[in-house]
Amino acid sequence: MNTPLWTRGAIAAMAAALCLSGCWDRREVNDIAIVSGNAFDKVGNKYRAAVQFPLAGQLGGAGGGGGGTSGGKSWYVDSGSGLTIKEANVKLQRSLSRQLYFSHRRVLIIGEAAAREGISPLLDITVRTAQNRMSALIVFAKGEGLEVLETDAQLEQQPSEIVREITVNAMKKPRTIKHTVQALLTEGKDLAAPYFASDQTVVSDDGEKKPRITMEGLAVFKEDKLVGFVSGEPSKGILWAMNQARRPVMTVKPPAGEGYLTVLFSENNTKLVPVVNGDDISMLVKIRASGNIVENQSNYEAGADNMEELSKLVSEQLKSDVGKSVKLIQQYNSDVCGFGDTIYRERPKVWKKIKQEWYSIYPTMKVNVEVELQMEHANTTLDPVAKNKELLVE
Repeated sequence: MNTPLWTRGAIAAMAAALCLSGCWDRREVNDIAIVSGNAFDKVGNKYRAAVQFPLAGQLGGAGGGGGGTSGGKSWYVDSGSGLTIKEANVKLQRSLSRQLYFSHRRVLIIGEAAAREGISPLLDITVRTAQNRMSALIVFAKGEGLEVLETDAQLEQQPSEIVREITVNAMKKPRTIKHTVQALLTEGKDLAAPYFASDQTVVSDDGEKKPRITMEGLAVFKEDKLVGFVSGEPSKGILWAMNQARRPVMTVKPPAGEGYLTVLFSENNTKLVPVVNGDDISMLVKIRASGNIVENQSNYEAGADNMEELSKLVSEQLKSDVGKSVKLIQQYNSDVCGFGDTIYRERPKVWKKIKQEWYSIYPTMKVNVEVELQMEHANTTLDPVAKNKELLVE
């Protein structure tokens, strides 16, 4: 008796289904520890790798920030040490009941000692292992990265997420692992990325303090080694020169009167232009920006008639700040703005002649700053509130 063709097909399909056991490399969620943040430090002659991952049972609290439904922390940090990062991770894994899973890591923090020794060895495992995401942000710590990762700060559910959000708000294009590797491989360009520290802030009149994570400025590199930290106003000037300033603000004394006013730059763009005259090479930093007054605590009436005068003052201040910041970074002999890379792209023949001597030329290179500023009438009033009776509401 002949079996119908469709029956034979059905039997074959059922037999095949019985032989299948699902995905051979499947991992259940409750068997893995999803790493959200990582910190690498150098302690003695060994590397210490720290991981942070969320505790699912503690993430139910509506308020987030360091607590959950049972009142405990919503995250856990652990670490291991070894001669390499991989060895440190293997030793760490021996104390964890769940398998470390790095595909969702969003932040990598590298401590000061490890960064000064060189970050190339630390990046090797992130590039070589498929599980590591190249879009994770890379930042640095003044002191130990583990200290930042362990800071019991509020607002977000994990300290690593605080670091990420601050970084995203500080730069147009935050530095990822991919960008860092590219910077290390690019001639005429060095790395600059945010650095963080763990400190405390006063939250009450009786002096009560709470821990917090602060971005203090930029970590500056030459090749793959940290050469220094730049904080405060100079770090802001460097971001301008790098075309990485994201909605920066500036507080200035007005052209006349007393007090201060603050300008927000809603748009800004920086372009580098190499200027070559024979053997003389200089760089022009061209800045175009739009700004408006967001606070006026002076007695200066910044009306339409005074906009040109105010615009000139802010432009000169910005020009001075960026110029001083560039000179400071030249003292580190670190080309974080990519002057050399700009020459390579726009004047390749010139770069071919000077690239072997670039770091002898760069520290004394003349840098000019040009600012084109448009002050906008974007606010309700440009005059001091105390002088504007129209703002008074009965």
